[in-house]
Amino acid sequence: FPVGARGAAAAAGGAAGAASDEASSSVPLLCPARANVGKLAGAVTFRMRQEGVCEVDAVGPEAVHKTLKALVMADRYLQDFHAGTCVAFSPDRVALQARSDSEPATHMLRFRARLLPEPPFPRPGSVPLDGSSASAAAAAAASSRRESEQPDMLMAAGDSNPGMLAADLARRVRLGGSASIGGM
Repeated sequence: FPVGARGAAAAAGGAAGAASDEASSSVPLLCPARANVGKLAGAVTFRMRQEGVCEVDAVGPEAVHKTLKALVMADRYLQDFHAGTCVAFSPDRVALQARSDSEPATHMLRFRARLLPEPPFPRPGSVPLDGSSASAAAAAAASSRRESEQPDMLMAAGDSNPGMLAADLARRVRLGGSASIGGM
């Protein structure tokens, strides 16, 4: 998933998957649940500038969230040195062995990141959610109110329906080739 320069994730159909072979030469960074996001972003930025790729391991929801925030921040930091590119990443599920016979095995996410050319974003309002003219008109009206935002962005929040968000994301990728997701 490429991370746009504006801090939003733009899905680009698995373009970051090729980073898996390249990133395996160095030890992955580890993001604990109590990590300082800024320091992790700095470490990701440093490794991306040195090697062009970076892997970050995260176990648990807090660590995954902080890893995603760090990747967005690293993308912003790298814009100073690599204009016209963005950080693209792919999450891989990695099985972890149980610590003892009484504990179950668990999994972690390994984020593999590398730099890609920034994807072209569809113009605001050009991709209606359901294809109807009413939705297109509503999207155009909404985009005119948001002059500061370049892409037509899907917004995710704590109360977002993940199934609906995934369906909208898939539709936009299918119609426009990329999509942007924003959230806090």
